[in-house]
Amino acid sequence: MTPAPPWLLERPFAHRGLHNAERGVPENSRAAFRAAMERGYGIELDLQVSGDGIAMVFHDEDLQRLAGESGLVRETTAERLGRCRLLGTEETIPTLAEVLDLVAGCTPLMLELKSETGDIGPLEAATWSVLKRYHGPYVVKSFNPYSMGWFASHAPRVPRGQVAARAEDRGQGTTAQDIALERLQYRHVSRPCFISYNVHDLPFWAPLRARRQGLPLLVWTVRTEADRRTAATYADNIVFEGFTP
Repeated sequence: MTPAPPWLLERPFAHRGLHNAERGVPENSRAAFRAAMERGYGIELDLQVSGDGIAMVFHDEDLQRLAGESGLVRETTAERLGRCRLLGTEETIPTLAEVLDLVAGCTPLMLELKSETGDIGPLEAATWSVLKRYHGPYVVKSFNPYSMGWFASHAPRVPRGQVAARAEDRGQGTTAQDIALERLQYRHVSRPCFISYNVHDLPFWAPLRARRQGLPLLVWTVRTEADRRTAATYADNIVFEGFTP
């Protein structure tokens, strides 16, 4: 199994970049990524696939909250997505390739593939087609263990993370699958080299046991001093927003 890179634990990661909507810096925007680099933070960002198979840096499945437009990302062309303004600013939705050109290896990247619904493969292949040409430090992660399983099979040297949370905290049900996911019982599928867990769920035995077994534990999303104290007690690094640690 590919080990977690040492740099993964060396600096905090800014959640969706160092964004601040009140100051005109939207999440997952070029401005937010520049701000994170200027402060020396790592960058955590989200990936969706466009209707024409391009990896786009965007969190939501639909465009309404961030771009004020109707439509699903996976049904919209990259060209149209690239013209969508974020939160009424001049910032637009970037492709992953554009963000990699912007960052150019200056700070580590943590790329979350939003593959919770739909078929596994299109987003993963679109992401890997760009990453294979990138020489800066990065890891990939996902809630969906089969997304990381895709990378384990197709790009086994890429460091992978399993994202998880207690099912009730995510508004999910409590089916056997939900319970298995929160307990990290799909690790044989994702074969992760680190765990990314909800800070508000700690202490919880599943991520803590994985950590004792040698998998670094990163927590999201740290927003308060109380969250930071929890992370300092139980985890190895943080993904943060709303303040600068």
